[in-house]
Amino acid sequence: VDTCRRMLTSDKFFGEGVKLPHNCNLKLLSLFGLHTLITYWALVYYYQSWLPANNPSWRKVVNKEWEEAVNNSPWDHMTHVWGYSDIAATNIGSAVGVGVRKFYIPA
Repeated sequence: VDTCRRMLTSDKFFGEGVKLPHNCNLKLLSLFGLHTLITYWALVYYYQSWLPANNPSWRKVVNKEWEEAVNNSPWDHMTHVWGYSDIAATNIGSAVGVGVRKFYIPA
Protein backbone atom coordinates (compact mmCIF):
# COMPACT_ATOMS: atom_id res chain seq x y z
CA VAL A 1 0.00 0.00 0.00
CA ASP A 2 2.79 2.39 0.88
CA THR A 3 4.53 1.59 -2.39
CA CYS A 4 1.36 2.28 -4.42
CA ARG A 5 0.83 5.58 -2.61
CA ARG A 6 4.44 6.52 -3.12
CA MET A 7 4.23 5.78 -6.84
CA LEU A 8 1.33 8.18 -7.34
CA THR A 9 3.41 11.31 -6.86
CA SER A 10 6.77 12.40 -8.18
CA ASP A 11 9.73 13.89 -6.39
CA LYS A 12 10.27 16.41 -9.16
CA PHE A 13 8.86 19.90 -8.63
CA PHE A 14 6.43 19.85 -11.60
CA GLY A 15 5.96 16.10 -11.67
CA GLU A 16 6.97 13.71 -14.42
CA GLY A 17 4.78 11.96 -16.95
CA VAL A 18 1.41 11.14 -15.42
CA LYS A 19 2.72 11.46 -11.86
CA LEU A 20 1.61 14.65 -10.12
CA PRO A 21 4.04 16.58 -7.90
CA HIS A 22 3.63 16.88 -4.17
CA ASN A 23 1.41 19.78 -3.06
CA CYS A 24 0.01 20.19 -6.59
CA ASN A 25 -2.90 22.43 -5.55
CA LEU A 26 -0.61 24.75 -3.60
CA LYS A 27 1.74 25.12 -6.57
CA LEU A 28 -1.15 25.76 -8.98
CA LEU A 29 -2.66 28.31 -6.61
CA SER A 30 0.65 30.13 -6.24
CA LEU A 31 1.13 30.22 -10.03
CA PHE A 32 -2.38 31.59 -10.50
CA GLY A 33 -1.73 34.19 -7.79
CA LEU A 34 1.49 35.26 -9.50
CA HIS A 35 -0.31 35.53 -12.83
CA THR A 36 -3.08 37.62 -11.22
CA LEU A 37 -0.53 39.88 -9.56
CA ILE A 38 1.38 40.50 -12.80
CA THR A 39 -1.87 41.25 -14.63
CA TYR A 40 -2.93 43.65 -11.89
CA TRP A 41 0.42 45.46 -11.98
CA ALA A 42 0.22 45.75 -15.77
CA LEU A 43 -3.31 47.16 -15.64
CA VAL A 44 -2.42 49.63 -12.90
CA TYR A 45 0.62 50.80 -14.88
CA TYR A 46 -1.46 51.12 -18.06
CA TYR A 47 -4.34 53.00 -16.48
CA GLN A 48 -2.12 55.28 -14.39
CA SER A 49 0.55 56.16 -16.93
CA TRP A 50 -1.00 55.82 -20.39
CA LEU A 51 -4.67 56.72 -19.98
CA PRO A 52 -4.86 59.75 -17.68
CA ALA A 53 -5.89 63.17 -18.92
CA ASN A 54 -2.43 64.63 -18.26
CA ASN A 55 -0.95 62.38 -20.94
CA PRO A 56 -0.72 64.62 -24.04
CA SER A 57 -1.01 61.85 -26.62
CA TRP A 58 -4.07 60.37 -24.93
CA ARG A 59 -5.59 63.83 -24.58
CA LYS A 60 -5.02 64.37 -28.29
CA VAL A 61 -6.87 61.17 -29.15
CA VAL A 62 -9.79 62.01 -26.88
CA ASN A 63 -10.06 65.57 -28.18
CA LYS A 64 -10.02 64.31 -31.76
CA GLU A 65 -12.82 61.83 -31.03
CA TRP A 66 -14.89 64.51 -29.29
CA GLU A 67 -14.30 66.91 -32.16
CA GLU A 68 -15.48 64.32 -34.67
CA ALA A 69 -18.52 63.46 -32.55
CA VAL A 70 -19.54 67.09 -32.10
CA ASN A 71 -18.88 68.34 -35.63
CA ASN A 72 -20.18 65.37 -37.62
CA SER A 73 -23.86 64.62 -37.60
CA PRO A 74 -24.84 61.05 -38.36
CA TRP A 75 -27.12 62.46 -41.06
CA ASP A 76 -24.07 63.80 -42.90
CA HIS A 77 -23.01 60.23 -43.58
CA MET A 78 -26.46 59.10 -44.73
CA THR A 79 -27.05 61.44 -47.66
CA HIS A 80 -28.17 58.47 -49.73
CA VAL A 81 -31.30 58.37 -47.54
CA TRP A 82 -32.55 61.89 -48.19
CA GLY A 83 -30.48 63.03 -51.14
CA TYR A 84 -33.22 62.64 -53.73
CA SER A 85 -36.25 63.07 -51.49
CA ASP A 86 -37.06 66.56 -52.81
CA ILE A 87 -37.03 65.28 -56.41
CA ALA A 88 -39.22 62.33 -55.46
CA ALA A 89 -41.68 64.60 -53.65
CA THR A 90 -41.84 66.90 -56.67
CA ASN A 91 -42.51 64.05 -59.05
CA ILE A 92 -45.17 62.46 -56.83
CA GLY A 93 -46.84 65.81 -56.25
CA SER A 94 -46.94 66.66 -59.96
CA ALA A 95 -48.27 63.19 -60.83
CA VAL A 96 -50.96 63.03 -58.16
CA GLY A 97 -51.97 66.63 -57.74
CA VAL A 98 -54.61 68.37 -59.82
CA GLY A 99 -53.53 71.36 -61.89
CA VAL A 100 -50.17 73.05 -62.07
CA ARG A 101 -48.16 72.76 -58.89
CA LYS A 102 -45.05 74.66 -57.98
CA PHE A 103 -42.83 73.18 -55.30
CA TYR A 104 -40.30 75.21 -53.45
CA ILE A 105 -38.14 72.94 -51.34
CA PRO A 106 -35.18 74.77 -49.87
CA ALA A 107 -31.94 72.87 -50.09
